[in-house]
Amino acid sequence: MFASCAKEGPVGPKGDTGAQGPQGATGPQGPAGQNGTNGTNGTNGTNGTNGNANVKSTVITISANDWATNSGTAGSPGYGRVVFLNVPSLTQAIVDNGAVLVYRKTGGDYRALPFTDYGSTAGSNTWSVSWDYWTKLGQVEIQMRWSDFTLGASPACTFKVITIAASARVAHPNLDYNNYEAVKQAFNLVD
Repeated sequence: MFASCAKEGPVGPKGDTGAQGPQGATGPQGPAGQNGTNGTNGTNGTNGTNGNANVKSTVITISANDWATNSGTAGSPGYGRVVFLNVPSLTQAIVDNGAVLVYRKTGGDYRALPFTDYGSTAGSNTWSVSWDYWTKLGQVEIQMRWSDFTLGASPACTFKVITIAASARVAHPNLDYNNYEAVKQAFNLVD
């Protein structure tokens, strides 16, 4: 038996691309995720202390160099030390109808002016220093006078000046204005 082999011919040209088939159906939607848990509400803040717009407090610290010699001559009643404090809250309305309180810090407390300090020197000589103040628009004048009409040393001091509108003053007719702690409480002042 004889087998015959035929020789394979060349590859033919590429055929045309067939038409696109139809789109498949959309698959089912997956289940919705779980909602997250709500956060907890924050705590409410505390209420602040009520202020008083009709009362202003100003703290002024002066050095020993801020004092000047008062106009007067040695040995006369007007002789002493003087310092001027700028107080912007001291308006014409306060000058005319309000109140101005001045306190000097002594130790940890505030002491109302005017007042007199008493002391003694070696032996039995006693002396005193009077502290007074005067007001005018935007300014408080503090004066120190010695009982022997001499000129003592100039101290560094801290003063608190409180200006009170007429309406606030009238609202507290029985307040002891010489007692700083009572004034502080009545007008919600901060040290």
